[in-house]
Amino acid sequence: MKINKIILLALLFAASLSNAYGQDTLYAEYFTGGTPSLTWFDPWVPDSTTLTTRFVTGNPSGDGWVGVVPNTASGGGVGTELSGTSSMTDYEIQAQIFCTISGSSGGAYHAIIARCDTVGGLQFYYLRTDFDTDQRLQLRYYDGTMTGVTIATWTGGQIPGGVPTQDGWHHMALKCQGNQLWAYWDDNLLSGSPFTDSNMSSGYFGAYVFRFTGLAETLFDDVLVLGEAGPQPFDFIAQDNHFLDSNLVEMSLRPAAGQTIYFRLDWDALNGTTTSPSFRNILELDGTPIFQENNPGVEPNTNHTTTSSAWVATLGWHAAEWILDSQNNVIEGNEDNNTLVDSFRVVDPNSYDLQADSTWIADPDTIPYADSVRVGDMVRFVLHWSAPMGSGPSGPFNIVMDLDGQQYFLTTYPGISASGGNYMTLAAPWTAMLGFHYFEWYLDADNWVIEFNEANNSTLDGLTVAPQVGVEWGPPLTYLPQNLRIANIFPNPFNPEVTLRYEIAEPGVVILRVYDVAGRLVTVLADGFHPRGVWDVTWDGSNLAGGTYFAVLEGDGKQSVKALMLVK
Repeated sequence: MKINKIILLALLFAASLSNAYGQDTLYAEYFTGGTPSLTWFDPWVPDSTTLTTRFVTGNPSGDGWVGVVPNTASGGGVGTELSGTSSMTDYEIQAQIFCTISGSSGGAYHAIIARCDTVGGLQFYYLRTDFDTDQRLQLRYYDGTMTGVTIATWTGGQIPGGVPTQDGWHHMALKCQGNQLWAYWDDNLLSGSPFTDSNMSSGYFGAYVFRFTGLAETLFDDVLVLGEAGPQPFDFIAQDNHFLDSNLVEMSLRPAAGQTIYFRLDWDALNGTTTSPSFRNILELDGTPIFQENNPGVEPNTNHTTTSSAWVATLGWHAAEWILDSQNNVIEGNEDNNTLVDSFRVVDPNSYDLQADSTWIADPDTIPYADSVRVGDMVRFVLHWSAPMGSGPSGPFNIVMDLDGQQYFLTTYPGISASGGNYMTLAAPWTAMLGFHYFEWYLDADNWVIEFNEANNSTLDGLTVAPQVGVEWGPPLTYLPQNLRIANIFPNPFNPEVTLRYEIAEPGVVILRVYDVAGRLVTVLADGFHPRGVWDVTWDGSNLAGGTYFAVLEGDGKQSVKALMLVK
């Protein structure tokens, strides 16, 4: 199943943050594809906007697109972009803000805005950064004057994680409820919160930039506005499609032509206030309806599965499309997620399954290393593989090995004619170099062979090359991580196990979680103190549905997110 990564990331963060605060998501803006989804306006330029979008590598959501608030309308000075409604009262705005220390926007304030009143003079609350000289965070009330009113200031150790020393993204949040204000920095509640202030009771939310002289801009992304939305209509969400065999057992291989299979849809009925009206769900195959379910109605916030009637698989590519509430009998807040399309391939019953079984390192005589590999040693990389399924000529296919992420070896195998065999492939000799290295093999790297299962075509391993005997490790030669990040996921896609490699730049408490596409926590893979270094953890997805999951690594006020694809 092909799934838009950007949308999934958006769903993940929206769901996880909303759940964390126990509130509804009133507004969300991710600038997906370079197009704002909300209506933004510049209060300094009537009936217009100065907001632009820009592609920025390494933005928090990973899609590259962010919003840009410039101060060009004033020719230098202030720049503001607002959205929402003037009647909004109690809510929380969260956003990723790119905070500058120096450079082209050095000397600039970057801020999020809440409760902005544009009638009779601009007034608002804002949480702003000021890191170039004063090195402080401030919660302020802008009263329309040049000076404004400072509600709270944080400096030095009062700022979670300390004062930033380089430009970077930070998660800022400002919550308004009644006359109480809460300020957050990188998901930490700032000391002294809540603060009491009665100047503003309602208004728009937004982002802000200010520089005394010259042009500046604020980059912002992943805007969420949370609050109590009141009773919400139903929202039916088609989550995932599964293939079942004739015994209604979930399949781990592609269907074979002539095989009897069933389709199962996992779906949710979110929100709602009482039992829904009856409605119809249908399944179309290649544009033709093959199954329908007349549902008598569902309760609010419930999970469901629908299993189709039997279908005898035919050779080739197909598209299965589930449609919830196909006749629109139920009033929904969002009907865009009622449909799920799953493209799949039915293979010949004689198709192969090529399987990468194991890999290791050996000496030039292909004897596995028993001792440490040292600088200058001649190393052979060995792959053992098999073909547990298939018959007839497979045709040629490529076997590739990557070393440290770059292709090191490629050979074209002439093909096999029957299943059951075990094979060995040797890469070209490699002269060992100091440090840690990883290598990954790929069977049928270019997908020339139609297989029952392509999730087991790769295997990955690593080795550490030590200095020659009598030479000590030196700190300049040791790999020391520079950031907190998920460095690699292998294999990916996977079935059923996957290894996640993550790096810790500073000692401290780190937590590694896995979420599904709805933002629900699936498991915690690591939680505790970590010294600086590189860590591996293996996750087994045997008991989970196939689809996309997200690994989220957090520590020291930073976050790294990567997608994992479980293929079944």
